[in-house]
Amino acid sequence: MTSDVTGTIKVGFGLKYTIGGTVYYGVVTAITSNLLTLAGAPMGGDVTALYWCPAHHVRQLVVSVPGKFADAANTTLLKTDSKLSIDWDLGKAYLVRIRHIVVTDDTGANQPIVNVSVNGSAVGTSNTNAGLAVAETWTSTVVDINTSNYDINNDEAVEVITDASGSNGDAVDLTVSMTFVLE
Repeated sequence: MTSDVTGTIKVGFGLKYTIGGTVYYGVVTAITSNLLTLAGAPMGGDVTALYWCPAHHVRQLVVSVPGKFADAANTTLLKTDSKLSIDWDLGKAYLVRIRHIVVTDDTGANQPIVNVSVNGSAVGTSNTNAGLAVAETWTSTVVDINTSNYDINNDEAVEVITDASGSNGDAVDLTVSMTFVLE
């Protein structure tokens, strides 16, 4: 940061920034007098424009999948395991952070990997677009977001994806939190 904006920009505010003529979105996760930390689209160059919006332009969507959830790979985990369908019914927004936690880890050495899809396309880019491994503490994306897939429009579906990489397929009680910034 070239100037101290801690009195103006707060943790949880949405961001809109331009790099190389392309507009991206994120959310503030920390700020000091000389450093702005965000989750969302990667910042791969000089920021030529920066806009922020108060937290009321940021929406959090939290879903849970009770019981064992990663006994098999599944691209429609909410629909099949939670009997839940989610269609976005707000204006255009951007999924800038995916967080998740489990009550109980897989009993083996490897944990299942979880991601979120928007309109059928994976958003997280970790582990070759599979997502992040679960843990009994919150695990969050930072800038490992696919900007080709992170926008969501009215009536588009949100779904949770998991793989079968857990050693024993017995991780239990998944909670997924998704942070969206409204356009």
